[in-house]
Amino acid sequence: TAAPRLLPRMYADPVAWLIADVGRETLEAATDRFGPVEPQDTGCIVVSDSATAHTRTAVLQTASTGFVSPLKFAACSPSTLAAVLSLGCDVQGQSVTMLAPPEAGLAAALALAGVWLAGTQVRRVLVCVHESGRPGHRVRCQVVGG
Repeated sequence: TAAPRLLPRMYADPVAWLIADVGRETLEAATDRFGPVEPQDTGCIVVSDSATAHTRTAVLQTASTGFVSPLKFAACSPSTLAAVLSLGCDVQGQSVTMLAPPEAGLAAALALAGVWLAGTQVRRVLVCVHESGRPGHRVRCQVVGG
């Protein structure tokens, strides 16, 4: 993925990199409609049904040995999904990760985006929904606002 090259010294769950890649592509595709991204005027919301499960599992497996990687331990937090998206897309507005099933989470994310947009916090919000399952992971993103 492209996002790891932007942040070479940071460990994050593979899902975080996937979301950052799809989010960046979505923002780039939306420039015709919304204009160039203004980092301070753009927020992001990530919805995920499993968040950092891959990294949490790895940490749990190594914990029994008495050693846990500090990098992986920090990457266990679901908040890293929105953090990596923000860093990978140079988004400096508000950000949040919601742990929820995709459809219910999307409705909540769009409602929260509406609150942010109605105030003076941001002019646009990148909303990304991650769903895990078979055959793998799926991420869809959209830009709301103007």
